[in-house]
Amino acid sequence: MTKAIMSMRVIEAAEYTEKRNCIAYDYVAAVEERGFHAILVPNNTGLAQEYLQLDDVGMVILTGGNCVEGGANSEAEVSRDVYLERDRTERVLLSLAMEKEIPVLGICRGAQFINVYLGGRLTHEIRSHVGTHHSLLSPRKFLHGKIVNSYHNDGIDQRDLAEDLEPLAFSEDGFVEAFRHRSRRVVGILWHPERSSPQTDPGLLDEIMRAELALTVAAKKTEVRGPNGNESHHTCSR
Repeated sequence: MTKAIMSMRVIEAAEYTEKRNCIAYDYVAAVEERGFHAILVPNNTGLAQEYLQLDDVGMVILTGGNCVEGGANSEAEVSRDVYLERDRTERVLLSLAMEKEIPVLGICRGAQFINVYLGGRLTHEIRSHVGTHHSLLSPRKFLHGKIVNSYHNDGIDQRDLAEDLEPLAFSEDGFVEAFRHRSRRVVGILWHPERSSPQTDPGLLDEIMRAELALTVAAKKTEVRGPNGNESHHTCSR
């Protein structure tokens, strides 16, 4: 089975003293339903590059949660919930995936990280994008008018999108909701496609993987589903 290399968020629970690597059940279920074997990369590893040396690596997914270090539009904007070990790990995964021409999908925080890594910037405290749904504006027919969820209050203004990236979709208030690299198979989306709801189309992720990443997506059913949207309540990317 083709492997999907996946990053994880960092959690510090009040009742424990140690940091923990964490990923929502929904991510793994969404990947397996599409015919991929999820391989999880811990943030505290010093061997991130080794995961991309495995056989049959089909894609890299930079997941949501936590904040991205850097990329603020002003010194007054202070990043919260930042873990440098996660940034280091995802920097290795992204740079090596691009070098090896492995498709990359950034989800929410993952999309923010791609933009900052490539020289773009972020706008903080967009409260209107936390815990809601909105429609997409896009020249892509399969994206335009689609309803997506929104769990982030760090966003990407079109003027702050990295030069190597081109926008694919916008929110109604003008923020970039999806982008692709101009010459590599790298895509970022600001919503969480792994979290299903009555308003959203679960097939939208399949369309993005096929149309923008040129991936083969299998229709695979699974009985294992976690509680939707049950990750911790950090606000940069929930």
